[in-house]
Amino acid sequence: MAQVDACVVRKELAYEEKWRRFELGERKYGQQYSQVYFNRLNMMREQLKKAALQRWSSLQEDSIMERMVKAKDGVESVIVGILFKEMKLKPSILQEYAKHGAAMMPNPPRRAEKLYADESDMLILEDETGRIPLEFPEEREILKDLREEFLVSGLVVAVKGAKTKKGLFSVAGVCPVSVLPQPSPSIFEDDAYVCIVSGLCFGDETVNPLYADLLLETLKGAALADATENFKLAHVIVAGNSVCRAKDGSDKGEYLKSHKAIDRKAQDEAAFPVRELDRFLCGVASAIPLELMPGETDPVNYLLPQQAFHPCLIPDSTKFTSVHRSTNPSEFSLGGQLFLGTSGQNVDDYMR
Repeated sequence: MAQVDACVVRKELAYEEKWRRFELGERKYGQQYSQVYFNRLNMMREQLKKAALQRWSSLQEDSIMERMVKAKDGVESVIVGILFKEMKLKPSILQEYAKHGAAMMPNPPRRAEKLYADESDMLILEDETGRIPLEFPEEREILKDLREEFLVSGLVVAVKGAKTKKGLFSVAGVCPVSVLPQPSPSIFEDDAYVCIVSGLCFGDETVNPLYADLLLETLKGAALADATENFKLAHVIVAGNSVCRAKDGSDKGEYLKSHKAIDRKAQDEAAFPVRELDRFLCGVASAIPLELMPGETDPVNYLLPQQAFHPCLIPDSTKFTSVHRSTNPSEFSLGGQLFLGTSGQNVDDYMR
């Protein structure tokens, strides 16, 4: 049994939600992402020019091309643009539709067991005026920490090199944008802690349910010999994948194709993981404020930004004012300290 001083009070931090900007209003599916990338390029172009001059001190300012079409063959220059990685192993929804047609089931894609990256991948840099394939040297060490395999689609970078007669850009260096100045962190008189957990995977038969109970008791201080330090824990962030994904081979698709109602047993099996999550959240919220973010396997929309858990899914824990159902990405402040992050899908995609 944990020993707790009767006068000890749990640390409290002022909470302010800032994630409302990630909530979706009217949903439009006819737009393309190209304009988003070009707006990002225009916003970061001047910062990249300054970063390039700092990184390559011998570089002349007139060597930085305003647009990549101005780069001349055989002349060393710097071009700024958006990276696109052409990956042959990456799944294509158009190819899937061409193969299966209207018989395709509207299930979210599953994470591949193997990587999409391959030696045949090609990096292309593009801006408003065009695009040019990048040719990397065999001696990758000259690129230091930004080698070809670390570059992914969507990055805005400055690339130093020279245009070849084959229409390629021979890369001599890659420069990302510098980190913008950050506000000074808040200074607390006493220590305060924030616990981040993810991957609880309620409903996964391979996960021992006692682990979640032990975590709950630890967060509340009941599993510790001295729970005094535990009272400095001011907030818990549940960062996605709280519910496991449906098992492979489930008959969900057959139900949809046959237009039959799902029987009671199947309903109970589908609802069990969410009920277990609700029970866990009630236990945590009774002692500590928490932030609930959705993740890839949770019962919310699949594409980012993912919307908050609907209150009907977790009716009991929603009654607690200490439970904050947020979006993914999420942004909020605790005691004046800003927290901004995702449940990790963008990192997973980067690693593929």
